[in-house]
Amino acid sequence: MEYYSTLQSEGAIESFEPVLLNPSTNDLTGFILIRGSDEQLSVLKQQERFKDMMLRGQYLIEGLGVIDGYLEGDLHKRMAQWAQVISE
Repeated sequence: MEYYSTLQSEGAIESFEPVLLNPSTNDLTGFILIRGSDEQLSVLKQQERFKDMMLRGQYLIEGLGVIDGYLEGDLHKRMAQWAQVISE
């Protein structure tokens, strides 16, 4: 959490939010939602420290990964694209 707090204070990301999920039938037990612009997140994923942390995490945590998602305005844009595909 300290790492993400530092990124936020430096302006490298907008914010982050750790999320723990209730037990379910899938393997996902939690995630860290990192908010930022496309540019911020692209730069973050290329940083050696981030790549090193992900590599170490993958060694310790089965199924660890990075998944891009859509929120707010980008979500509406993506849903409109889905609606267009469905209507075709």
